[in-house]
Amino acid sequence: MSEVTRSFFHLGEAHSVIALVGDDVTLSYDTKQLKDISEETVAWSRKDLKSGFVHLHKDHETFYKDQNPAYRGRTVLSEEDLERGIISLRLSRVRLADEGNYTCLFSSVHNQYTVQLLVGEAHSVMALVGDDVTLSYDTKRLTDISEETVEWSRTDLKPDLVHLHEDRRTFYKQQNPAYRGRTVLSEEDLERGIISLRLSRVRLADEGNYTCLFSSVHNQYTVQLLVGEAHSVMALVGDDVTLSYDTKQLKNISEETVEWSRTDLKPDLVHLHDDRQTFYKLQNPAYRGRTVLSEEDLERGIISLRLSRVRLADEGNYTCLFPSVHNQYTVQLLVALHGLLVHPAKLNSKVKQITQSEAGVSVFYQEGEECDLTKLSVDTVLVTATAKATRFIDFDPMALSSVHYDSSIKIILTFSRRFWEDDDIKEGKSITDRPSRFIYYPSHSFPENPDIDVLLASYTWSDDSLLFLGLEDEELKEVALRDLVLIHWEQVRDLCTVVVVKKWSSDPYSLGAFALFTPRAGQGALCWGTHRLHSRLDRNSHQDCHQGR
Repeated sequence: MSEVTRSFFHLGEAHSVIALVGDDVTLSYDTKQLKDISEETVAWSRKDLKSGFVHLHKDHETFYKDQNPAYRGRTVLSEEDLERGIISLRLSRVRLADEGNYTCLFSSVHNQYTVQLLVGEAHSVMALVGDDVTLSYDTKRLTDISEETVEWSRTDLKPDLVHLHEDRRTFYKQQNPAYRGRTVLSEEDLERGIISLRLSRVRLADEGNYTCLFSSVHNQYTVQLLVGEAHSVMALVGDDVTLSYDTKQLKNISEETVEWSRTDLKPDLVHLHDDRQTFYKLQNPAYRGRTVLSEEDLERGIISLRLSRVRLADEGNYTCLFPSVHNQYTVQLLVALHGLLVHPAKLNSKVKQITQSEAGVSVFYQEGEECDLTKLSVDTVLVTATAKATRFIDFDPMALSSVHYDSSIKIILTFSRRFWEDDDIKEGKSITDRPSRFIYYPSHSFPENPDIDVLLASYTWSDDSLLFLGLEDEELKEVALRDLVLIHWEQVRDLCTVVVVKKWSSDPYSLGAFALFTPRAGQGALCWGTHRLHSRLDRNSHQDCHQGR
């Protein structure tokens, strides 16, 4: 080793690189020489090693004879980078023992470069697509850290910022667009010295290593988020259902430990099998006497859990943990009260008349404007249209009375970016005496296109909405933009891309937004016999609307 190092000088400062156990990492040094240095001597070493180099390169060749055994087969020097004057050492399958200071010695440069490799163990959190998940780090400080700087990031993203908190405020300007409106830092936990990041509506792309940097602590914390897609199984109430997982191991696994659980339950254990035995002591009482693991399938490497007499409360995500396999499997159980209807849906068909007698109910509908009425005899009819829309249906005998539905209009604008977050506005609303009245600031994006940001630029109802009924969509867009400019700034116009307007009073399937009564109006008429419940619902709507105003 001494023969190689005599011509090197020992100068320079240490830079830091962070890696997790099992990751690959690159230690890189730019010599600032714009020429091919492939034929030069390059040596990477660690002073704390008892013997050998980490990596030795000379004249296009790697010399393994003097390499430390701990690095055998795990180091590669990039020939492509050497041709550009850059020394990049790739270290694969990082271990905890790899942590330390690495020195790069380069014969044609009179100084040396040192890089500090920090190795951490990634704590893992599992979530399913669509779930909410919490990434948590306990700083072990029993003090309020709400005013400290907290940064969550992912180094594999550009920009890498997931969430930034400082002095009790969240800053969204540099946040990666994929996380807009989906991250919240718990203020309550910060007051107890715990950093808890809540990530909502998890996506497959969220899988990765999340690093928490905390200004008052010199180290950092990394947590690995694993995201899986739940496979679905459907069952009816009272049926038996099988949740199955093929381990792909063509051997008998009957003596292995198998655990089925549901994380939303306490206790979460659904079924525990170990060494050909089932253990019931920790099992959730709701599953007692209803779960069986197939011994026959276990002998073929398949884990099949039989759940009998399915209940509505059984619906949820079931996770199978199998120690001999490093991942886990999740299956979603969906429970329905009734099976699929045999009769096909009659789309675009208008119901014209409903008659009822002791024999049952007859529904007369028309499939097209020129078609004759078709009769359908059924036991029961469930009307899901609004009471106002059903006024065009003839009931015999009379079943529904007139109900007043008020008007409402929403003006939705899309923008090329979320301009309101420049002013640290996240969620909430603006109330104005301008025609727009209520403006809502959502902070969520479309998973398919995170570059589209949506604003509910106007939400009006009752008399306020009647002002807009006669205007076209583009005219309403101009009204909403004019009000936004007065509240924010003129450049808002340049960011607007699309307008979408919903006029509930013009919707043929509702003909109004919600039932609304003036005091005492119409309530007596709704108190007939079977309409009593319907009457109460409408009165509640009336009360809620007045309270909201």
